[in-house]
Amino acid sequence: MVYILTSAFSILIISGIDFKQVGLFASSILAILGVGIFAQWSILSNLTASVILFFHHLMHIGDTIKILYKEFDLT
Repeated sequence: MVYILTSAFSILIISGIDFKQVGLFASSILAILGVGIFAQWSILSNLTASVILFFHHLMHIGDTIKILYKEFDLT
């Protein structure tokens, strides 16, 4: 790993690429990965919750549920 980083920095220095540009590119990639991972986590948590609710059958036809201090009849 150390050899890879050393060779990458050596190539950057030899080719004359500014380190600010490399930092900007790296931070952009990390931001995109962070948003993507958060979105994927959100989708997986919603999918897991829906599977749990589907198999537990917590509600039946005719049950009354309470949502935000209001009652709705599920008929």
